[in-house]
Amino acid sequence: MIAYIQRMLGGAGPAPMVGDQPAPAMAPPEVEPTPVVAPPPQPLASDEEVDTKLIEIVVKHTGYPADFIEMDQDLEGELGIDTVKQAEIMGDVREMFNLPLDEDFVLSDHPTLNHFTAYILRMKGGHSAEPAEEAPAVA
Repeated sequence: MIAYIQRMLGGAGPAPMVGDQPAPAMAPPEVEPTPVVAPPPQPLASDEEVDTKLIEIVVKHTGYPADFIEMDQDLEGELGIDTVKQAEIMGDVREMFNLPLDEDFVLSDHPTLNHFTAYILRMKGGHSAEPAEEAPAVA
């Protein structure tokens, strides 16, 4: 230590003795980080559970009675729910079901609540297929 101070002050100082060497610093023992395991996404109990929650959201936004709303009704054509209101409903759906933002989501591709149910199940890892399109009636 004395040699270091003397050198810093511009002096030559005595050469350090072998016994004066500091002991090498010991590296702290390596600790393996504990991996953080995210809980698996909770599967939805059933389509009925999703349907019930969807109807609750629509009732909140429209004021319609729950028994008036059917899952296969066209939101705009039959229920009169405009695009702005549908977007608000979808915002609540994302929040209620904890869905990630989907840049590819197109509201017009989901004209009924059955479409919303299929979308929610697909986004939550379920295996629900898109609702079948109704074939036009032949007269």
